Amino acid sequence: MRSRYASLLATGRVAWMALVFLSLLLLVLATSRSEHAQVQALTLARAEATTVTRFGAHSQAVSLPYLWDRQHDGLPGSATFEINFDFHPASSKPLAIYISRVGNAYEIHLNDVLLQRKGDLLASGTTDTAKAPRLVDVPANLVREHNVLKVLIRADGGRRAGLTPVVFGPAEDVAKLYQRDYADQILVSVGVVVLSLVVACAAFALWLTQKDQRPGGNQRDSLYLFVCIAELSWALRLSNLPLMNPPLGWEYWSVLMVVAIATWGAGMMAFCAQLAGWKHPVAKFGPWWLLPVFGAAAAHLSWTLESIRPLSAFYLLAAIFFVPFAIILCRDALSRKASWELRLIALATFINVAMGVRDAWALRVADAYGTTMWLRYSSVLFGLSLGYIVIARYRAANAHLAHLLESLAEQVAQKEEELRGSYTRLESMAREQERLAERSRILRDMHDGVGAHINTAIRQLQSQSTQPAQVVVTLRDALEQLKLSIDAMSLPEGDVTALLAGLRYRLEPRLVASGIQLAWEVEEIVPLRHMDGAAMRHLQFMLFEALSNVLQHANATTLTIQAQTRGCAVHLRMVDNGRGFDAEGPARKGLKIMRERAALIGAQLAVQSSQGQTVVEVVLPVERRCA
Repeated sequence: MRSRYASLLATGRVAWMALVFLSLLLLVLATSRSEHAQVQALTLARAEATTVTRFGAHSQAVSLPYLWDRQHDGLPGSATFEINFDFHPASSKPLAIYISRVGNAYEIHLNDVLLQRKGDLLASGTTDTAKAPRLVDVPANLVREHNVLKVLIRADGGRRAGLTPVVFGPAEDVAKLYQRDYADQILVSVGVVVLSLVVACAAFALWLTQKDQRPGGNQRDSLYLFVCIAELSWALRLSNLPLMNPPLGWEYWSVLMVVAIATWGAGMMAFCAQLAGWKHPVAKFGPWWLLPVFGAAAAHLSWTLESIRPLSAFYLLAAIFFVPFAIILCRDALSRKASWELRLIALATFINVAMGVRDAWALRVADAYGTTMWLRYSSVLFGLSLGYIVIARYRAANAHLAHLLESLAEQVAQKEEELRGSYTRLESMAREQERLAERSRILRDMHDGVGAHINTAIRQLQSQSTQPAQVVVTLRDALEQLKLSIDAMSLPEGDVTALLAGLRYRLEPRLVASGIQLAWEVEEIVPLRHMDGAAMRHLQFMLFEALSNVLQHANATTLTIQAQTRGCAVHLRMVDNGRGFDAEGPARKGLKIMRERAALIGAQLAVQSSQGQTVVEVVLPVERRCA
């Protein structure tokens, strides 16, 4: 288990160093984007602009880039930019125009010929073409020595409309600028959106399946939920860049975009605060969740007042709010007890906050227009950090679970071994108890059967008044009892018919020798499943005792043995025509033992006796439920 944690720790250090390297690499890439590639083309940065708002029309010479919201504070309107330039083509190569930002809708004319139109110049709040770079092919026959380029735009308040410098030259060279900026502004955004969605889905899946591993915690870990919220919000915000036609009206879409970026910041701060283990009441309250509320209010106010100042103020204040948060987080990350996770996310947060402050200044305070938003690059670091931490925590949870399963398997194996030992001991004790029970039964049968008859024979001999023939009969009874006890060891369980047949086989010769005629009225009895070996031996003893009494004391000449099933009971009857006895008087020892054995097997014993007839009846239930 320690080796697993050590492996995770080493991996975390590698990830921290990798993040530092990626940060430097992305910073270099971002700064290099501000430089135009070396191409053989004209950069047209001066124009005569005629702007129209509800306050009227105004013409003036302007320098490009021209940011409409900066010049008109969010008012809607339109503008016409007229650019005069001279061009002397050195060859017959195809020509093109490249514009980094133009719109919100636009038309481009060269020497009074329409080259390209995007969007409706009269439909305010619809298509937004100012998000992506534009490449316009120029027919060679339109180009003169002295040229007039006109760019007409529709400007919606707060949508960052305007016009960046126009690049005119060979199509091959101009296309390189377009391809570079298109990849930068659109493809990079799409890639970040995909990355954010992957991280968000993974975090959401873990939030649904993973429980909080802290002591006393049996709830879902909110750390994963914060990651999901932050990355989904960032994916929504960046999805705006490739969309020329938003799915909602501009007044609602603009509010949603501000709420998305504010929610991304709030989710990031909540994640960092929980990862750092902040216990302060302010941290528990989570003031960062107010950012989406303030952002929505600022966006709505900007739309209502037709002014970008409320929204710009919100972005600047949010950036300032993030700065002390990042400083405190980095301070905690630099402590000796800080985990590699905290140091990793603190570095990513610091870089993102720095890029956010830069973007807020460049896009909301400075006159920069068409500049790249650096936060898109740095957000990749934050997304990768979140994804890595989520995966690392999942691996740690799996490692912990594997350790628990291994420990549980060892404990189960140990308990199984103990159970096997206990079972062996219990089995040995059960066998010993069976042997003791069998000995006890044999001793009891010997005492009640053979022993009783031998004891009777001894008393007969001691009395000197008993005829030898009577002593022989008693000893024969003892011998027959011993044989029957041996036969009982192999009796089929529940087979009453076989038991009666065995009694007949052993005792019929004695009955014939005693002058007693046997009447056999036995039906085939279905085996009684509830009669085990012990019960069969008890029944055998009861029947033998009744037969022995007939042989020794009844002076009978006939004996009828009956067996039949009536209803849910088996009736066994022995009827003789002997002299009878007082069945209502004090029970003799033999009769008392018969009743005890009947009670043990759930049978009913009935004895009726009079001069000339004695009936012994045993009633056995076919099943236990019939008892």
